[in-house]
Amino acid sequence: MKQIIPFNKDIAFKTMIGEIQSISLEHTLKIEEDNNIKGDFIVSGSYKMTEASTIAEEFSYKIPVDIYIDEQYNLEDATIDIDDFKYSIVNDDTLEVKIDVVLDHMQVIEPISDISTDEEVIRTHLDKEYLKRKEDLQDVTEQTQNEEEKEELLESKKEEETSMRNTSDKQNSSEQIYTTKNKEMVDEIQIPIETSDTKEQEPVESLFSKFSDEEDSYATYKVYIVRENDNLESIMEKYNVSVDELREYNNIDDLKINDKLIIPSHNEHA
Repeated sequence: MKQIIPFNKDIAFKTMIGEIQSISLEHTLKIEEDNNIKGDFIVSGSYKMTEASTIAEEFSYKIPVDIYIDEQYNLEDATIDIDDFKYSIVNDDTLEVKIDVVLDHMQVIEPISDISTDEEVIRTHLDKEYLKRKEDLQDVTEQTQNEEEKEELLESKKEEETSMRNTSDKQNSSEQIYTTKNKEMVDEIQIPIETSDTKEQEPVESLFSKFSDEEDSYATYKVYIVRENDNLESIMEKYNVSVDELREYNNIDDLKINDKLIIPSHNEHA
């Protein structure tokens, strides 16, 4: 792969420039670590201050260069050279130079895999899942506590009612009237429950049971980077997931190249 890198530079002379008699361009550019190219352009030659002058003056200028090449390119076998060099006199005392550097034999580094373990994306998603499950567990716990309080209140009222009925058999008629009134008051606040003859009470679902009993629980996640020619159907077929599973973890309404998709990986059950 070849890449042209253009440079423009104005060199201010201390005197007027009537005519450039000779000019040359050299460079000391080298490829260093971390894909940096550093060195100097050396522009030198001779000139006359006026076209009528018979004396030629020497000149030499260094132009420092510092280029960074993106890490997606491998420069191990790359070469550097001058592709083109032009110059012109500007405002009678400034030499404008235009230099094109050619960087040849560059190689594009291909990704090792189209699956990237993007820890930050996965961690954010798992944190949200954890908070959601924690809220669900809290709701289940509160529901269980409410059921236990109802049971305790019911047992207390049943014991009170039984005691009042036993006492009413031994007391006189006036006491029976009083007991009956109290019984009616108890009946008014009694909390009914369902017995085995009516409807069996459904067990409270434990949040932790979802981790062990669900066939479609997820142990790991992967991040897929959308590439050219990809579409939703090809991604679903490649990773054996449904559109609902993808939609649960991603916004798939408008897929674009380089978008990241969280792919759930199914656990195998015996």
